[in-house]
Amino acid sequence: MQRNPLYLKTCDAKTIRLGKLLFFSKIVFFSVFIYTVVFEFLIKIFN
Repeated sequence: MQRNPLYLKTCDAKTIRLGKLLFFSKIVFFSVFIYTVVFEFLIKIFN
Protein backbone atom coordinates (compact mmCIF):
# COMPACT_ATOMS: atom_id res chain seq x y z
CA MET A 1 0.00 0.00 0.00
CA GLN A 2 1.45 3.32 -1.11
CA ARG A 3 1.08 6.25 1.25
CA ASN A 4 0.19 9.76 0.24
CA PRO A 5 3.25 12.02 0.75
CA LEU A 6 1.02 15.08 1.14
CA TYR A 7 -0.87 13.35 3.96
CA LEU A 8 2.41 12.45 5.65
CA LYS A 9 3.59 16.05 5.35
CA THR A 10 0.45 17.41 6.99
CA CYS A 11 0.77 14.78 9.73
CA ASP A 12 4.38 15.80 10.35
CA ALA A 13 3.41 19.47 10.45
CA LYS A 14 0.69 18.71 12.99
CA THR A 15 3.02 16.71 15.25
CA ILE A 16 5.71 19.39 14.98
CA ARG A 17 3.18 22.08 15.86
CA LEU A 18 1.95 20.00 18.80
CA GLY A 19 5.52 19.46 19.97
CA LYS A 20 6.26 23.18 19.76
CA LEU A 21 3.07 23.94 21.68
CA LEU A 22 3.99 21.44 24.41
CA PHE A 23 7.52 22.82 24.59
CA PHE A 24 6.21 26.40 24.84
CA SER A 25 3.68 25.47 27.53
CA LYS A 26 6.44 23.73 29.50
CA ILE A 27 8.63 26.85 29.31
CA VAL A 28 5.72 29.05 30.42
CA PHE A 29 4.86 26.67 33.26
CA PHE A 30 8.44 26.51 34.55
CA SER A 31 8.96 30.28 34.30
CA VAL A 32 5.72 30.90 36.22
CA PHE A 33 6.74 28.27 38.80
CA ILE A 34 10.20 29.80 39.29
CA TYR A 35 8.68 33.30 39.44
CA THR A 36 6.23 32.26 42.19
CA VAL A 37 8.99 30.53 44.19
CA VAL A 38 11.25 33.60 43.96
CA PHE A 39 8.34 35.91 44.82
CA GLU A 40 7.42 33.86 47.92
CA PHE A 41 11.09 33.84 48.92
CA LEU A 42 11.33 37.63 48.63
CA ILE A 43 8.13 38.10 50.65
CA LYS A 44 9.56 35.87 53.40
CA ILE A 45 12.80 37.87 53.43
CA PHE A 46 11.12 41.28 53.64
CA ASN A 47 8.50 40.33 56.23
